[in-house]
Amino acid sequence: MPSAYDTMAAPFTALFAHDALRLANVGAGQRVLDVGTGTGVLSLAAATLGAEVLATDVSQGMIDCLEGKTRPTCRCTGRRPRSLRPAQVNGGVSR
Repeated sequence: MPSAYDTMAAPFTALFAHDALRLANVGAGQRVLDVGTGTGVLSLAAATLGAEVLATDVSQGMIDCLEGKTRPTCRCTGRRPRSLRPAQVNGGVSR
């Protein structure tokens, strides 16, 4: 399923990912939490801008797909980050 999602849904997300990040003022040094990251289109775009990203998804298959594409500033987890406090991120994204 992740490969089908990556083929069908990810291109749609990519159409607005950079605009959404620009509107949210995401850039270098920012910390972003991407909840429901899927295959990580938005997470990877934020990482490209220099943001430190924590990408989460309930689907381990999606996380596995994203981990094959990650950049050094993008961490992935298949579970809710229990120790995360609001002051630790500059913004969050969920679809």
